[in-house]
Amino acid sequence: MAAGTLLVLYASLSGAMIEAPGNLRYAQTMAFTTLILSQLFNVFNARSDEQSAFQGLFQNRSLWGAIGLSLAFQGAVIYVPFLQSAFSTVRLSCFDWFVCAAVASSVLWLRECSKIPVRAMAKRAAAKGGSLDMTSPRGDLRVKPPPLSSDLQKLLDHLDGNSLTIGDLEQALRWRGFAILILLMAIPFCIIPVPGLSTPFGIAIFLMGGRIACGRKPWLPGFIFKIEIPHPRLERLLKAGVGVVRRLEKVVKPRMHFIQNWPGMMHLIGVSIASGGLLLMLPLPFSNWLPAWAILFLTTGMMEKDGLLVLVGHCLTLISWGLVVLSWMVGAKGLEKLFNLF
Repeated sequence: MAAGTLLVLYASLSGAMIEAPGNLRYAQTMAFTTLILSQLFNVFNARSDEQSAFQGLFQNRSLWGAIGLSLAFQGAVIYVPFLQSAFSTVRLSCFDWFVCAAVASSVLWLRECSKIPVRAMAKRAAAKGGSLDMTSPRGDLRVKPPPLSSDLQKLLDHLDGNSLTIGDLEQALRWRGFAILILLMAIPFCIIPVPGLSTPFGIAIFLMGGRIACGRKPWLPGFIFKIEIPHPRLERLLKAGVGVVRRLEKVVKPRMHFIQNWPGMMHLIGVSIASGGLLLMLPLPFSNWLPAWAILFLTTGMMEKDGLLVLVGHCLTLISWGLVVLSWMVGAKGLEKLFNLF
């Protein structure tokens, strides 16, 4: 979308690829129109993450009405004199509209091409009896699963003083999917970090997030599944988990489904989770707390179908990396001043 807009902007300037007046206002109008049309084409992509946009294309009359209204507003901005002055636009010819629409439609065609392997993977998974759903056996985003805190409390009640491996935890909560395992690994760092867990847990979260980002079922190497968590640490982990999740459940509810339905959102969630796992491994003071909460919000949002929590998780991930970059810049500046003293 951005590449197409910049391409049209460049091509519309004097001496570029399109024979036109070549002034800046004309180029800005072409780029602005391309960006608006790209957004309108992208609306069709958002209808499904797997099915073709052309399937049931004319069923949603409200959607077509909104698109028509958007085009009318865009036309008014370009052709109504006082709006031309307000938005610094100029009149476009039919050929100009054709160029903008052709470039903008690439958003639709590229997304259609990306859906082909997704549908193929879904068919293979269905043939094997599997599912591409990374979070739970429920595919409907409007179905609220049982409270997560109750599952954690049951696991805590059945410990009986035993230690468990990460593999045992995954098996005990298997129906929840790998998301619950990611959540459990992030919870200790949301409150008081448990010594010795940041590196193995960070590696595990990074690997599982990376698999989700690639559109594959999360997977861990065997040696991580064999890592044993002593009973005292495990009990503290589960108690903290029950307390944190119970507080979250007071505000968590299925909402903002369009966020998780947005094309590529599951891949983006995987990227954020993987980057959070990477931050957990960094030997920086106070670097665990914020990414751990980001992972917690992302995984809880996935399991409880809460798009708002997913959005908050992404924001916290960006803030976490911003703080890391800021710390690095401040540290580099401090070292530079220190070396200058000598």
